[in-house]
Amino acid sequence: MSSKLIESRAAKWGLLVSFVAVFALMSGLYLPGCSQNPTTSSDLNLSQDETNFFELPFDESALAKKVTDPTVDVEIALGEGLVTVDGGGVIEVGTKHLFTVAPMSVYTNTLISAEITRIEEDGIVTAIYEFGPHGTVFSLPAVLQIDAKTLFDKGTKSINFYYLNEQTNLWELQGQYPVDDNGYAHVPVYHFSKYGASR
Repeated sequence: MSSKLIESRAAKWGLLVSFVAVFALMSGLYLPGCSQNPTTSSDLNLSQDETNFFELPFDESALAKKVTDPTVDVEIALGEGLVTVDGGGVIEVGTKHLFTVAPMSVYTNTLISAEITRIEEDGIVTAIYEFGPHGTVFSLPAVLQIDAKTLFDKGTKSINFYYLNEQTNLWELQGQYPVDDNGYAHVPVYHFSKYGASR
């Protein structure tokens, strides 16, 4: 094989490798915030006896069954509000959550809905967040204010916040967020997916 042919093939492979590297980098930046301050599940300090809902693949029918189980303590909070391009907006969801969208964060005036399901089973609290319209993306992150000491308990110092990766149907940890002196955690939301929170 001539040296020119070898050099030509090497150049093509080098170009392909460069393209793949750039694609991988851009894919990592496509959904900013979903992997913001990522933390592995081993960092969550769970005891071996404790079951973490977010370590399992998401199962809509199992969640529906749990919500209707009379032995499980369930609270559902709903909220809705218009968010405008120029003014943003604030949506109250029950007494434990406030969702704030900054001005110039949406591309068109949008009616946003929120449903938050709090499940307590065997002393473990899980919160599931469903926002609409599905697929909404914010140019500036919205902020979900969670009354963590009421949602979980007064000893809560930080919360783990997850998003559902719809490609894999697995929960991924967005980050751990501290609870301030007033009992609130402030979580950035970059786009609408299904989310969840635990201690």
